[in-house]
Parts: sequence; C-alpha cells; structure tokens
Amino acid sequence: MIYRQRIVYIIKRGEFMLIWIILIFSAVLIGVGFLADWWYKKNGIQVTDPKENEANVSGMERAYVESHMNHMRDEMNSHGM
Repeated sequence: MIYRQRIVYIIKRGEFMLIWIILIFSAVLIGVGFLADWWYKKNGIQVTDPKENEANVSGMERAYVESHMNHMRDEMNSHGM
C-alpha cells in the first residue's frame, strides 16, 4: 500500500513539474518576443512608408506575393469560409 502511494505521489509530482516547466518555457518565449519587439522598434526598421518599401521589392518577390494572394483568394472563394 505504501509503495502504491509513493508511485502516485511521484506521478503527481511529475505532472506538477511538467506544468511548471511548460509555464516557465511559455513565459520565456513571450519575454523574448517582447524583448525582440522592443529592440526592433528602437533600432530596427526605420522606414514604414509603403510606397518607399514598394520601391525596394524585386520583380520576383512581387510576382510570388501576387501569385500567392491570388491563390489564397481563389481558395477562399471556391471553398467558402
């Protein structure tokens, strides 16, 4: 009986530790995301004018994005949502 209680305790303790590990990992990921966002807002992208950014896109990138957007639009129209 004591052996069985010990196994149940270890299993419950392991589940508890797994929950803490998941919570800590999630908090670290969110923290890194906020830190990266803050850093890029401070030092990163300076030009956010769409016309200025549009001038720096290559023809291949433009064709790829337009093709992808048309494909997604066709998928939405044919399957409905």
